[in-house]
Amino acid sequence: MTNLADGFDVSAFMGEFVQEIEERIQAITSGLLELERNPDNIESLHDVFRAAHSIKGAAKIMGLETIARVAHSMEDVFETLEREKKPITPALNDLLLRGIDAIEIHTRAAEKQETASLDVDELCEALVAAAEGKTIEVQAEPAETPVPDIQSAARPTTIETLRVSVGQIDRLVSISSELTMTKLQSLRYLRELGDLAARLRKLGRETMGQNGNDRTTEKQDSERSVWATNQLRDLYRYVSELELTYEQYLDVTDDLTDQLKEQVLYMRLLPVSTVLSVLPRAARDLARQQGKDVRLTIEGGETALDREIIEGLASPLIHLLRNAVDHGIEPVDERITRGKPPSGHIHISATLGGDRVQITVEDDGRGIDPSRIKSRAVEKGIISTAEAEQMDDDQAIELIFHDGLSTSKQLTDTSGRGVGMSAARQQVEALRGTFLVSSDLGKGTRFVLTFPLSLSTVHALFVECGGYQWALPTLSVVSTGVVRAEAIQRIDGRLALRYRDKIVPLAPLYELLENKSAWTPNGNAIPVVILRHTGLSALAVDHLLDEQEVISKSLGPFLANAPKTAGATIMGDGRIVIILDTAHLAKLIQTWRPQAS
Repeated sequence: MTNLADGFDVSAFMGEFVQEIEERIQAITSGLLELERNPDNIESLHDVFRAAHSIKGAAKIMGLETIARVAHSMEDVFETLEREKKPITPALNDLLLRGIDAIEIHTRAAEKQETASLDVDELCEALVAAAEGKTIEVQAEPAETPVPDIQSAARPTTIETLRVSVGQIDRLVSISSELTMTKLQSLRYLRELGDLAARLRKLGRETMGQNGNDRTTEKQDSERSVWATNQLRDLYRYVSELELTYEQYLDVTDDLTDQLKEQVLYMRLLPVSTVLSVLPRAARDLARQQGKDVRLTIEGGETALDREIIEGLASPLIHLLRNAVDHGIEPVDERITRGKPPSGHIHISATLGGDRVQITVEDDGRGIDPSRIKSRAVEKGIISTAEAEQMDDDQAIELIFHDGLSTSKQLTDTSGRGVGMSAARQQVEALRGTFLVSSDLGKGTRFVLTFPLSLSTVHALFVECGGYQWALPTLSVVSTGVVRAEAIQRIDGRLALRYRDKIVPLAPLYELLENKSAWTPNGNAIPVVILRHTGLSALAVDHLLDEQEVISKSLGPFLANAPKTAGATIMGDGRIVIILDTAHLAKLIQTWRPQAS
């Protein structure tokens, strides 16, 4: 058989090929999951049929015969199902999903110019048998196949290229053209300013009598004074007109610059569906692994987020999904006993609000038992019995983020080590996000992840402390205000204040930055910032300043991992202001103790 790839360099087309295969794989996966739920959905069957055919054709063009062979075998199965109007069974779906995994593995190998070790002979034989209507038995999956190990779905992805619409390019060209026109106008007015300066110099010479004739009469002085006054009046009028026109062009430049920044930032955004698309398959495999009935719904996949956030978001979401299926959703018989529907429901939604995106993962499972969490934490030595007794339910639930704390009764491949939730929160915070949890025992659990729309810009609260200005990302700021010294309490050797009926630990920013503990509040009003991390905490500063959106800059390789910092920004007057890591500060507040007085 002639290789269609003979005669041209396939490496030049590998990027487009991989992108197309990824899209077709996602289309087939989504279609198979839909057919498993709704076997009569003929349109989904047509979609997976066409997608398999496209994979086969693209692979043949690239000379990747193994991929083409698997896709062709799957295509035959879809054709049989369509012709004989047979429903897809879970066992057949397992086999077809194995085919998808094999295509993905061989595509990754081709992209790296490597040879995949996964043999597809047995898989293709099983697919051929299924296409012939024979009963098939799915064998144990090869170790390299990424299912049911859903961690492969959370593998970090580096997105090197972005698709940009023609409309976006046209808008950038239009903005660039307008900026060019504005630049030419600015140069014109710059020349006029030069002419104005020359006229002023001439007027100065004429007025001071520096024209070579110092002997003047009183009449000449009077005439010269009138002439100079008229000249100054004309120049004042000219300067006023020039100033007004220049301000107008400056406004236009500012507007165009903002548009340009907005368009460039928008080009870096990707839909959240880029990462959410892996979750239905993961939920299905996890549920089958544990013999549970789970229904996953996704809403708001079109919501856009910064490319860097999208790259790092898969792993935390996989952790949460795994946690919901393993800990949250009960087995069918238990759900029925509790009066719940047999099928557990996990709902993931993404919503845009202002300059931030909120991703919510909630289930209708058994919820989190605060008393059990506290008992396990005491058993593990994370908290004392006295501390457990003082904790309310919200504080107890926050303990799930401590390393080594797990309420799982047994250790499995899925969970039980007590590191998943801690790692998930750390990954979210590394993306400048916040991670909150709430639960209703017996009814379900809700996780809320909030991210800035872009990592390039930060909406920040500026504060002054120790004679310097600092920036706090407002994503973690609950509120600001002032308190008097007498409102600050000392509890168990720590400082605290009451905020909305909660006792909130407090620490001064200056001493957290300087690693000191000699601060004593005076009788004046003390500016305070309330932060949200693992619960609430309060940060005392010298002065509360303003809020504004700033460009976030890296501190460079030598300071990239500096504690308490998240970057820096350059102000309009050239000053550099450090952007503080509010998550790290909140953790320090929880343990800070003032010096004994």
